[in-house]
This record gives sequence, structure tokens and C-alpha cells, in this order.
Amino acid sequence: TSRPAPARRPAPATLPAAPAGPSSEPAPRPEATTPAPPAVPAAAAPEPRLAAQSPAEPVIPVNTLQQALEENRLVVHLQPIITLPQRKAHGYDLVPRLALDEGELADPPDFLPRKGGEEALRRIERQLLEEALTIARRSKTAGQPVQLYLPLSHATLLEAPLVDNLAVLLEANRAVASGIVLTIGEEDWAGLPMSAKGSIATLLKKGVGLSLADARSLRLDYTELAAAGVGTVRFSARRFTEDPESLTDFHTSDVADYVRRYELELIATGVETEDQLLTLLEDGIRLAQGPHIAPPGPARADLVANRPGAQTAPHRAQA
Repeated sequence: TSRPAPARRPAPATLPAAPAGPSSEPAPRPEATTPAPPAVPAAAAPEPRLAAQSPAEPVIPVNTLQQALEENRLVVHLQPIITLPQRKAHGYDLVPRLALDEGELADPPDFLPRKGGEEALRRIERQLLEEALTIARRSKTAGQPVQLYLPLSHATLLEAPLVDNLAVLLEANRAVASGIVLTIGEEDWAGLPMSAKGSIATLLKKGVGLSLADARSLRLDYTELAAAGVGTVRFSARRFTEDPESLTDFHTSDVADYVRRYELELIATGVETEDQLLTLLEDGIRLAQGPHIAPPGPARADLVANRPGAQTAPHRAQA
């Protein structure tokens, strides 16, 4: 049966006030970055206006990154993912940042290698997992269990001995492994051989979850994703709200319910405006993240591992 072309309903004339959150959060809060109402802080389809674009090459070379890692200048921050419409913390992304000589922080696009640099990527991903397990363990001990999302790339997944080591680490932390979700980019996922996907299945048996990140399209095989253990799919909030035809052939209000038939949930990422957030809410999207909601920031000191590193304000590196 044919489905109507994607459509966008007009934005509401007035913006509803965000509901007040509970007096206590069931999760650790990044300092000064807790989710808050933004007032506080098919063949004939048209050509996509906001088609997915490959990220630019990082401005920090791999050798500089490797030196920074040797000097323990990797800083791990948390960025909240909120539930809609409650705007309560659902979980947190672990965001790696690099402390520069000037005391400023570089964001991931500035230093994460896109070509080569596998050794550095593997080292970063291992440190993120160790940090996540520390936070998850201390949060659970404090009676505030938390969901933590951290990236895992082909650099790690294609090295079977490294995956085996991660499996051992997760086995030793089974009590908190259910609070860890591994996020794998759709581009990486599509290029993984069956052996690597088997390695992912090994990790999932230790209790962790799986999220598909940076979806270039929502025209996905959700039966296959669900069978592989994927629980959430991340997509661009901007493309969904401004150019839905580039993501889906469904009406935007039907997409979330369709995906839930497979027991998957959608996460809108990169939310930049209140209008985007309200549009997502109207279309049934239940999870969202982005700078309009809260930027990445330091976790509470009592929850993180004792690692050296700057805790200064974020700053984009300059070419």
C-alpha cells in the first residue's frame, strides 16, 4: 500500500512551558549542564535539501593526538539525553575532549581521526569504557543508576583480541554492564564483516546495550537491527524537522510508532532550537539530545576516575 509523502505540520502558535522536573534526578548530573527547559538555557521524491554529509577532516593531526593521549590530556564529559515530554534525564553520552596546551578543550570533530589513527581511536574507546564503568558503578552504589552511551568504532571492532579484552572487562563488571550502551555509527555498522558483528554479539551477552548512531536514513531494515540487539537509532533532528524527505518516506508523525513495532526507539540528536524540540514532540519522538538541551560538561567529581585533565570551558580548535 502506498503511503503519503512526508509532510510537516505547522509549528504551534505558542510554545508550551516545559513541565517541571522532579526534586531529585535519578542520574548523575554534569556540573552546570543538567537538562533544563530551554528558557533557562519514492522515485519521485524531491531532491533532499539537507542530505547527510561526511564530517570534515579533523584539524588536529594524529601525531598531536597521540602525544596528547600519552600526556593524559583526554577529558571525558557527559551530555544528557532527555525524555519527551518530561524533559528528564534518560541517560548521558560520554563525550571525549582533548585538553590543549592553552588550557582550552577541543571537541571530537577536531581530533577524532577519520582516516587512519586506529591506534589512537582504540585507546580513546578503551578509556571511555573504563570511565563509563566507573561512573556506572559509583552511581549504582549511590542509589542513582544511570544509562551511559559511549562510541565504539571499526578500529576496535575489527580487532578480535581487543574485543575479547573488552568482553573480559565487561564480565568483571556484570553488575553494572546493563547501564552501558555501545553506540556504533551506521557507516561503520554497514561496513562490518559478519565476524565483527559476531564480536558485538559477544559483548551484548555481557549485558550491554547497542545503539545505531548517525543514521543517514531511517529507511532501515529494523527486523535485522532488532535481531542484532540494536535498541535505539539516532538521527539528525535538523534533517527530520527541516527536510524529512531526506530521511524517510513516511509521514513524520508515523515514523516513531512504526519503529516501535520492532521494539526500537529513536533518538533525535543535535537539537538546536525549541521549535525543533516541539516538532519532535508532536511527531512522537521520545528521546532527544543536543546543544539546545544541554552541552557536554564535567560529571560530578565523586563519580569519575581520578585522571589528570583540564576542566575548562569548551572551545573549538582552530585550523
